[in-house]
Amino acid sequence: MRVIKAILIFALCVPMLISVAVPVMLGVSTTMAGGSGQAIVEVALREYDEYVAADITGGDKYRSWITGGTADGAPWCATFTSWCGNECNLVESGIVPKSGAVLEYLSYYRDHPDKGAVHDGDAYSPVPGDFIVWQRSQDPDAIIESHIGIVEKVGDDGRIFTIEGNSGNTISKNSYASADKASFYIHPNYPSTASGTGR
Repeated sequence: MRVIKAILIFALCVPMLISVAVPVMLGVSTTMAGGSGQAIVEVALREYDEYVAADITGGDKYRSWITGGTADGAPWCATFTSWCGNECNLVESGIVPKSGAVLEYLSYYRDHPDKGAVHDGDAYSPVPGDFIVWQRSQDPDAIIESHIGIVEKVGDDGRIFTIEGNSGNTISKNSYASADKASFYIHPNYPSTASGTGR
C-alpha cells in the first residue's frame, strides 16, 4: 500500500516539477509568461457598465489622468487602455505604457519585448486582455488615424469581442468577424498576480 501511495505521489509531483523547472532552465519568467489578461478586461467592463448606466460620453476622466491636469480634448482610446492598465497596477510595473498615442503602444512593445509582443493581425489568435490595434497611417503624428481596444473574449467561431474607449465618443463593446482582420494585436506579459479590483 505504501509503495502504491509513493508511486501516486511521484506521478502527481513530476508534472508540477517539470512545469516549474523547464521555464527556469529556458530562462523564461514564470510570473510574466503565464499571467492572464482577465484583470484588465474586468476593469474595462466595469467602466463600460458605469458609462452605460449614466449615459456618459467623452473621455475627460481618462484625459485628465493622462495629462495630470485638465482634459485636453485629444482622442482617448489609448488613454482609456492605459487607465485600465493603471487600475491593475500595470503602468507602474511597466507592463502597460502610460500613453495617449496608439502608435506609441506599438513602439513601446517593439522596443521592450520583455513587456509583451506585437503580432500581425492576420497571423495571430488573440486572447482576453490582448490589445487590438488598427493602424491606418504610418505617420506618428496622425494619432486619430489609429485605434486601440481591449479584447474581451473570442467566440467559438473566431469572432473578436472588444471593449474600446473613444468608440462613438464613449466606451463601447464591439465585435468583429474573424475575417475582419486588425492590423496588430499586442499581448502584454501580464503577471500572474494582476488584480482587476482597482487600485
